[in-house]
Amino acid sequence: MIKNNNTSVILNLAKNSYKNNRSRNSLLIGAISFAVILLFCITSISFAQVDSEYLMYARKSGSLATVYLDRPTAEQYKQAKTLDCLEIVGKESSVGMGEKDNHQLFIGKVVDDVAYKELYRPAFSNIHGGYPTQENEVMLPMKVLEELGIKPKIGMEIELTLRDDKDNTKDEIFILSGYFEEYVDSHMSLPSAFFSIPYLEKSGRSLNQSDLLIMKQQDHLLFEEIESILYEKIETIDDIQQFVAADTLTYAAVQTVYGNYDTAIMLCAIIVISVFLLINNIMQISLEKSVRELGLLRTIGTTKKQIFLILKKQIIRIVATGIVLGSSLSFMIVRFLLPLLLSGLTTNEGVAIGEVITIRWWLLFIVIGFVGIISMISMLLPLKVVYAISPKDALYYTYGKNKISSKEIQTKKSISIRKMAWRNISKNRGRFFKTIISLFVASLLSIGSIMAIQILDYSNMYKNEADFALTEWNMNASNFISEDTYLSESFINELKKIDGITSMDTTYQAYVHLNINDKVWKPLQKAEGEIEEERQVYVSGLRIVDNDEIQKFESFIKENKLDIDIESFVRGETVFNLQHHVFSEKMEKEAKEVNGELVTIYNRKDEELAKFTFGGYLDLQMRGFPNFKNMSTNTTYYPYILISESGFEKLGIDKEVNRVYIFVEEGKEIEVHNIINEIMRLQNKDFTQEALPKIEVFAKYVAEKEAIDYINSIKILLYSMSFILFGMAIFNYFNVMHTSLTNRRRELVMLESIGMTRTQLRKLLVWEGILYSLVVIALLISIGSGFLYFISNFIQAGQAKIVFTYPTTAVIMLVAIITIISVMLPILIYRRVEKQSIVERLSE
Repeated sequence: MIKNNNTSVILNLAKNSYKNNRSRNSLLIGAISFAVILLFCITSISFAQVDSEYLMYARKSGSLATVYLDRPTAEQYKQAKTLDCLEIVGKESSVGMGEKDNHQLFIGKVVDDVAYKELYRPAFSNIHGGYPTQENEVMLPMKVLEELGIKPKIGMEIELTLRDDKDNTKDEIFILSGYFEEYVDSHMSLPSAFFSIPYLEKSGRSLNQSDLLIMKQQDHLLFEEIESILYEKIETIDDIQQFVAADTLTYAAVQTVYGNYDTAIMLCAIIVISVFLLINNIMQISLEKSVRELGLLRTIGTTKKQIFLILKKQIIRIVATGIVLGSSLSFMIVRFLLPLLLSGLTTNEGVAIGEVITIRWWLLFIVIGFVGIISMISMLLPLKVVYAISPKDALYYTYGKNKISSKEIQTKKSISIRKMAWRNISKNRGRFFKTIISLFVASLLSIGSIMAIQILDYSNMYKNEADFALTEWNMNASNFISEDTYLSESFINELKKIDGITSMDTTYQAYVHLNINDKVWKPLQKAEGEIEEERQVYVSGLRIVDNDEIQKFESFIKENKLDIDIESFVRGETVFNLQHHVFSEKMEKEAKEVNGELVTIYNRKDEELAKFTFGGYLDLQMRGFPNFKNMSTNTTYYPYILISESGFEKLGIDKEVNRVYIFVEEGKEIEVHNIINEIMRLQNKDFTQEALPKIEVFAKYVAEKEAIDYINSIKILLYSMSFILFGMAIFNYFNVMHTSLTNRRRELVMLESIGMTRTQLRKLLVWEGILYSLVVIALLISIGSGFLYFISNFIQAGQAKIVFTYPTTAVIMLVAIITIISVMLPILIYRRVEKQSIVERLSE
């Protein structure tokens, strides 16, 4: 055989082959373009959803800082700067508390350039001016300026009252260097106001000896991991110096949208697999004709190298055209269309997804690279086949089976149509497997999305809830001693007079005295530092665990392998103390040494009520800690006792109201809400600011609106992914059936020629579709149900009010859709084929 090395001939062959296969090439280009658009748009929406939640958390927190170290030394700061696990390390010092008429307005802070620019500023918006540099300059939040009754203007003079840590106050005149919008919940913490470094140095202090190191760890590190690393890498100056960490805002945002990083990776993998199956199947099926063409070239002496060059030129042209087209459309969609469509979808803090969606060029390049590689590999299949089989066999090649023998055709006359259908769809295992998996994954994701949205639709959780809930969060110990609490009988009677209220309900809390000299409180006192000499008792709230919550508490103990005698607690012999992550690593070991000691509980007259065994300190920040209902709060270093109902009965004391539930007539929610706020405003006049309890008002209509806004943003992401992936699966199935029938024309003609009627042929095709759908349905009911149950348990973790409900309606609807499509597509495709005569089909 003589080799032909004519380059111009090869080029002409490649061009002619490309022209002769325009419909096929258009399909391949469309598949590549669609894959690029799909991957880039879905990932861009996903990132925007996370960015939206991230910005919400940043604004709510007031900064991006998630790691803190009190009383840091210069050496500790230097060591922290060298650690790869920390992304940002800044310094912060306090210069007092801003006040107006004994009402706290802000926390005065001095921070270094890194802390302000990288940790604080990203959490603000509408920033005017800049950070103060002169001694008498200040930068204030707009909320503070509004409370002071000031219309801000850069350079204006402002008089502020500051209270230092020694409780001394003084009035000073400052120049406004800047102001900004902040979003911290003033009911939970005070906003930050910024002062200059020269102002700090005026008092004889220096930022080099700062009060606090504020830091941000790598996003993948949870708070337990970063604390462990820092305690190992940086030596603390004493037993009570503590690293306090939280999960990063990125992790919190991903957790809100997906549950955690694992779920996000899993969804990404599902999308990638679906795209791979689509491209790979379309490429391989569509290039069957190329195998036959290349096999013909082999018979006339074309070398394998020349065939490779011919195919390579076509592949490069198709892939390049598809990628350019897909990238251009992706850019236009993400840059212009999606911001417009998503502009109205917001998180519960008003951060519109359309505001944060942006072009990520690195992501686009990754998508292009992935799609390009998969396309190139899939399109090289003809080359692999031609190299592996003889030129003669290549002329009769069909994907997965080279040639149908007459013996096989004759055999089909003696077997049932159902068996023939099964053999037809299963003889090409690769094609069958990829089509089934594509349909199954898309269907499972569609059902899973519907189920997840039902679970995450928090608005459904409020249907049986009270319209309003007033909760008293006592933040100052003096409140416990007061005989007249905020939620007093007179206050509740005032609420009952409101027109529109249909009914009210209350829950209770109890308060007791504890002996400060009991051994169990020594670790708490050491962590607190200085203790008032005149104080001899602790005033503590009692969190009573009811029988319904015992099981939840027991599960938490088992999951965390805690050395706790739950039976002793249930019997009312043991109590625990709830603390807010107040112990350093060294102090945690010391705190465990008091387990087993006695705790004496007294009433408000300091009369002994009962003694209990101390079960230990429980950290409320522990991951997975039970979300007990009616959980109160307390000053960080005050005891908060966890006791069972049996234990509480031994005390023989009364409970006090700590929560009021209010039910109102439909349509009067806003009116009643305004009246409640007015009654609370009048009630506040009877309390000093120092002793004022913190009352949280939950309004169901507000929460429902926020939940609806949130779930709408989730729907865009999940439904769009489900719809597109299901469409891809159907398109994949259509392509499989269309190509299969096209390649089986001769076979169908032979069946007709040996006596099979067209009715029987249609029945055969119907059975092929039914068998495809039955396999998918079987997978959905078996493997799919288990997967749905697993996902629901994962999403429901920590959500006691949510229970798993199998999405029966969604499954039935999807099963019906799959069945109808699986049956109708082959019939519709065959109608086009049967219009031709037997002679015409045999001649093709």
